[in-house]
Amino acid sequence: MNNDIKWAIETVTENLSRYATPRAYYRGKQPLAFAGEKFREAFGKHFRAFSENNCPRIVATVKDRLIVDGFMKTGEGASPDMDARLGEIWRRNRMKVRAKQVHQDALIEGDAYVIAWPSTSTGLTTLYPNRAEMVAVTYHDEEPGYIVRAGKVWIGADKKPRVNLFYPDRVEKYVSTQQHGDGAGSMRAESFVPVPDEDEWPLVNPYGAVPVFHFANRASIGERGVSELAEALPLSDALNKNNADLIIAQEFYAIRQRWATGIEAFDGKPKPGGIWSVEDGDVKFGEFNASDISQFVETGNMWRSTIARVSRTPDHHFSSGGQIPSGEALKMLDAPLVAKVTDAQDSWGMVWGDVMRFALRIEGTENAPEVETIWRDTTPRNEAELVEIATKKADLGVSEEQNLRELGYSAEDVEKMREQRRTQDIIPDVMQ
Repeated sequence: MNNDIKWAIETVTENLSRYATPRAYYRGKQPLAFAGEKFREAFGKHFRAFSENNCPRIVATVKDRLIVDGFMKTGEGASPDMDARLGEIWRRNRMKVRAKQVHQDALIEGDAYVIAWPSTSTGLTTLYPNRAEMVAVTYHDEEPGYIVRAGKVWIGADKKPRVNLFYPDRVEKYVSTQQHGDGAGSMRAESFVPVPDEDEWPLVNPYGAVPVFHFANRASIGERGVSELAEALPLSDALNKNNADLIIAQEFYAIRQRWATGIEAFDGKPKPGGIWSVEDGDVKFGEFNASDISQFVETGNMWRSTIARVSRTPDHHFSSGGQIPSGEALKMLDAPLVAKVTDAQDSWGMVWGDVMRFALRIEGTENAPEVETIWRDTTPRNEAELVEIATKKADLGVSEEQNLRELGYSAEDVEKMREQRRTQDIIPDVMQ
């Protein structure tokens, strides 16, 4: 039995449990927590309809600001056309969209992965984004940023479990002789055999590094990440229990309850608009005062503010109405969010750089230079002020390309501008 297959299966089995909770909350599948048994029995089936899910907002405020605009080679060994080659690899793999999904998965679950390998048909780089549930990695003991092995476990189109093991010098592919059972926990390492239809087994990895790249959220080097929702989940439970109490209070007490004495008691439990009655005493009728539900509203707002604070998501991103701040006020309120986005850019920018450097090696650049990720500036800004600053920078010798990128134009946009300008320069010459 291959012990690495066993390790991959055991890790993926653990992953399924590790990542299930934040994924469920993100999808709105939240439990009715902090509620007694009788409360759950009476109202649990209705809870999903009025539960409040702020998890997508927490994720989206970061994801929407993580936009890769391109890459730039740094250091020695870079050729003049290398930036264009990096852009072509990125576009070919449709990463403009798929990178956003990688970021989203890493924010929700704490981890996401990208596997890079040559296409079997073209030999060109193919980038494979992978959910964290499917992947296992081991980091070097003395070099914690260096992955020494990785595994991917999934169910193939033929309903048979498969395992790929990645090493710095080879790739081993296995398929189970058994059909898929009840999940990863039902897989048996001894049932896996080498994939029979491979021309070469194992596949040689000529690149000297494991082709698996780890996007870990808020993690130390060589560790698994932390979900961006981690601190917000118990607070979301408290908010939704408050919302449930509010709904019940509105149903039963915002509408005044009536009472009667000296008459035959009514059968059944009190209900909204019903009558509380007793047989003793003189015949009298009346009604209770309506309950004040403002405390539930205030408590709900308190929980939302707490969720915003611990997740570093400004309050106005949870607001559906009211005045949205602008200008300097918006910059100040968004400062914690900007800091969080910057942290992600610093960390994942290096990982994307490693991915693209590996891609260059796949496509024939043996001594590929370091690659720097260019992120779009999504901070609140005054456009007129930025243009004025760019003009002054141009007077000081800052390149047009640099100025355009700082103004938010992508590398592709800059190239289109250059091509348009070249076309406009040629046309007058032809007309003469």
